[in-house]
Amino acid sequence: MHYVAIVGSNSKTSLNRRLAAAIAKRYGTDDVTIDVLTLNDLPMYNVDDELTPAQVVIDFKQAVKAADGVIWVTPEYNHSIPGVLKNAIDWLSRVDKVMIGKPSMIMGTTPGFLGTIHAQLHLRDILFAMQ
Repeated sequence: MHYVAIVGSNSKTSLNRRLAAAIAKRYGTDDVTIDVLTLNDLPMYNVDDELTPAQVVIDFKQAVKAADGVIWVTPEYNHSIPGVLKNAIDWLSRVDKVMIGKPSMIMGTTPGFLGTIHAQLHLRDILFAMQ
Protein backbone atom coordinates (compact mmCIF):
# COMPACT_ATOMS: atom_id res chain seq x y z
CA MET A 1 0.00 0.00 0.00
CA HIS A 2 1.21 3.47 -0.80
CA TYR A 3 -0.01 6.63 0.91
CA VAL A 4 0.82 10.30 0.67
CA ALA A 5 0.74 12.65 3.64
CA ILE A 6 -0.14 16.22 2.69
CA VAL A 7 1.11 18.70 5.27
CA GLY A 8 -0.97 21.88 5.43
CA SER A 9 1.91 24.10 6.45
CA ASN A 10 4.85 25.60 4.62
CA SER A 11 6.74 26.45 7.80
CA LYS A 12 10.25 25.00 8.09
CA THR A 13 9.62 24.26 11.77
CA SER A 14 6.08 22.90 11.35
CA LEU A 15 4.89 20.58 14.09
CA ASN A 16 2.59 19.00 11.52
CA ARG A 17 5.49 18.26 9.18
CA ARG A 18 7.21 16.57 12.12
CA LEU A 19 4.01 14.62 12.86
CA ALA A 20 3.77 13.46 9.23
CA ALA A 21 7.43 12.41 9.26
CA ALA A 22 6.88 10.48 12.50
CA ILE A 23 3.84 8.69 11.04
CA ALA A 24 5.80 7.81 7.89
CA LYS A 25 8.70 6.48 9.93
CA ARG A 26 6.57 4.60 12.48
CA TYR A 27 4.14 2.97 10.05
CA GLY A 28 6.28 2.67 6.93
CA THR A 29 7.29 -0.91 6.16
CA ASP A 30 8.28 -2.97 3.15
CA ASP A 31 4.56 -3.28 2.41
CA VAL A 32 3.44 0.24 3.38
CA THR A 33 5.04 3.44 2.16
CA ILE A 34 4.10 6.97 3.16
CA ASP A 35 5.52 9.88 1.19
CA VAL A 36 5.27 13.30 2.82
CA LEU A 37 4.32 15.94 0.27
CA THR A 38 5.10 19.61 0.73
CA LEU A 39 3.10 22.49 -0.66
CA ASN A 40 5.83 25.12 -0.68
CA ASP A 41 6.26 25.25 -4.45
CA LEU A 42 2.62 24.97 -5.56
CA PRO A 43 1.52 28.14 -7.35
CA MET A 44 -1.74 29.76 -6.37
CA TYR A 45 -4.66 28.09 -8.11
CA ASN A 46 -5.93 30.07 -11.09
CA VAL A 47 -8.70 28.90 -13.38
CA ASP A 48 -6.76 30.40 -16.31
CA ASP A 49 -3.96 27.90 -15.68
CA GLU A 50 -5.89 24.75 -14.78
CA LEU A 51 -5.68 23.18 -18.25
CA THR A 52 -1.96 23.94 -18.59
CA PRO A 53 -0.63 23.84 -15.03
CA ALA A 54 3.00 24.17 -14.01
CA GLN A 55 5.02 20.94 -13.81
CA VAL A 56 5.02 21.11 -10.01
CA VAL A 57 1.20 20.93 -10.07
CA ILE A 58 1.25 18.01 -12.52
CA ASP A 59 3.72 16.15 -10.31
CA PHE A 60 1.72 16.89 -7.16
CA LYS A 61 -1.53 15.68 -8.69
CA GLN A 62 0.16 12.56 -10.07
CA ALA A 63 1.59 11.70 -6.64
CA VAL A 64 -1.87 11.93 -5.09
CA LYS A 65 -3.50 10.03 -7.94
CA ALA A 66 -0.99 7.18 -7.63
CA ALA A 67 -1.53 6.85 -3.87
CA ASP A 68 -3.93 4.38 -2.30
CA GLY A 69 -4.97 7.03 0.21
CA VAL A 70 -4.18 10.47 1.58
CA ILE A 71 -3.24 11.43 5.12
CA TRP A 72 -4.07 15.10 5.66
CA VAL A 73 -1.97 16.69 8.40
CA THR A 74 -3.15 20.19 9.15
CA PRO A 75 -2.42 22.97 11.60
CA GLU A 76 -5.21 25.32 12.56
CA TYR A 77 -5.10 28.96 11.56
CA ASN A 78 -7.93 31.23 12.76
CA HIS A 79 -10.15 28.21 13.51
CA SER A 80 -9.82 26.77 10.00
CA ILE A 81 -7.38 25.24 7.53
CA PRO A 82 -4.38 27.20 6.26
CA GLY A 83 -4.61 28.91 2.89
CA VAL A 84 -1.76 26.81 1.51
CA LEU A 85 -3.81 23.66 2.17
CA LYS A 86 -6.94 25.13 0.58
CA ASN A 87 -4.84 26.03 -2.45
CA ALA A 88 -3.64 22.43 -2.78
CA ILE A 89 -7.20 21.15 -2.50
CA ASP A 90 -8.29 23.56 -5.23
CA TRP A 91 -5.66 22.10 -7.57
CA LEU A 92 -6.64 18.51 -6.67
CA SER A 93 -10.35 19.12 -7.17
CA ARG A 94 -10.21 20.55 -10.68
CA VAL A 95 -9.99 19.04 -14.18
CA ASP A 96 -9.00 15.39 -13.53
CA LYS A 97 -10.30 15.51 -9.91
CA VAL A 98 -7.78 13.03 -8.50
CA MET A 99 -9.45 12.91 -5.06
CA ILE A 100 -12.72 11.34 -6.22
CA GLY A 101 -13.09 8.06 -4.32
CA LYS A 102 -9.70 8.44 -2.64
CA PRO A 103 -9.72 7.37 1.04
CA SER A 104 -8.58 10.10 3.41
CA MET A 105 -7.50 10.37 7.01
CA ILE A 106 -7.30 13.71 8.85
CA MET A 107 -5.01 14.64 11.72
CA GLY A 108 -3.14 17.61 13.06
CA THR A 109 -1.29 19.00 16.02
CA THR A 110 -0.84 22.32 17.74
CA PRO A 111 0.12 23.45 21.22
CA GLY A 112 -3.32 25.06 21.60
CA PHE A 113 -6.00 23.82 24.03
CA LEU A 114 -8.39 22.33 21.45
CA GLY A 115 -5.70 21.16 19.08
CA THR A 116 -6.76 21.35 15.44
CA ILE A 117 -10.39 20.32 15.93
CA HIS A 118 -11.88 23.28 14.02
CA ALA A 119 -9.48 22.84 11.10
CA GLN A 120 -10.15 19.10 10.99
CA LEU A 121 -13.92 19.65 10.92
CA HIS A 122 -13.61 22.24 8.14
CA LEU A 123 -11.28 19.98 6.18
CA ARG A 124 -13.76 17.11 6.53
CA ASP A 125 -16.52 19.32 5.07
CA ILE A 126 -14.29 20.39 2.18
CA LEU A 127 -13.22 16.84 1.36
CA PHE A 128 -16.82 15.59 1.38
CA ALA A 129 -17.72 18.37 -1.07
CA MET A 130 -15.15 17.01 -3.56
CA GLN A 131 -17.03 13.70 -3.86
